[in-house]
Amino acid sequence: MIDRLTQVVTQSSISPHVGMSSPCRWSRPETHPVLRGNEVHLWFADLRQPRQVVQAFSDMISTDEQARAGRFHHERDRRRYVISRGLLRLILSRYLAVEARDLGFGYGEWGKPAIPESKNGSRLQFNVSHSAQGVMYAIAPDRRVGIDIECIRTIPEADDIADRFFSDDERRACASASPRRRDEVFLELWTRREAFLKALGHGWNAQVPAAAFSDIEGGHWPAWLVRTFRPTGEYIAAVAVEGDHCDFKEYCAVPRSMLAALGRAA
Repeated sequence: MIDRLTQVVTQSSISPHVGMSSPCRWSRPETHPVLRGNEVHLWFADLRQPRQVVQAFSDMISTDEQARAGRFHHERDRRRYVISRGLLRLILSRYLAVEARDLGFGYGEWGKPAIPESKNGSRLQFNVSHSAQGVMYAIAPDRRVGIDIECIRTIPEADDIADRFFSDDERRACASASPRRRDEVFLELWTRREAFLKALGHGWNAQVPAAAFSDIEGGHWPAWLVRTFRPTGEYIAAVAVEGDHCDFKEYCAVPRSMLAALGRAA
């Protein structure tokens, strides 16, 4: 997310190619989804949910998560956090066949959540991102994964950020885009970087080597796939997956129907 920007040396590129984002074809989720072969599952949900859903999720999340929700200054942000965490629990519970409220999380150095190995026989990896009213989840089998979503909007500081963080090729891609497309091009490039850093478990203030991004294609890192896509017309997103091949499956998470399936009032 752009609002978490801090200092990092990243004067190299994942890929200067932009304008290649693909639309998603969201399907209804299976009751118990299974990751088959090289599948990576992407979930999208709208954070605008009725009070009953917020209350059901507030009752479901852990005391630590409830405490964190209480630290938000704005009710809007508290509601979004509760919904995104409740949905994360619901989604993961479907893969792991456990009660959503019983899930526990560990956290990496930069705050990336993970399921403790003792509770994760399937070795699921996951990542979460939200922007404005949209939230996305990426679920992968035993491979690192990162996801980032951004609401399409005007970025007044885009040129300054590009000068500070982007490679020469990326800056040229931004500069050559039409005025109508410039913000979208910037966000396409930004989300790719963010998704990759999140997959590695780094924050933007980590000391990432300057060649880290170009080395994805140069062989220094294990093979990585970075895909840009459009969850809806309002958003641009990117997912970074460790490995040289994967098949994406896209689900639309509907909190009310998912809660109803668990017999919870919504």
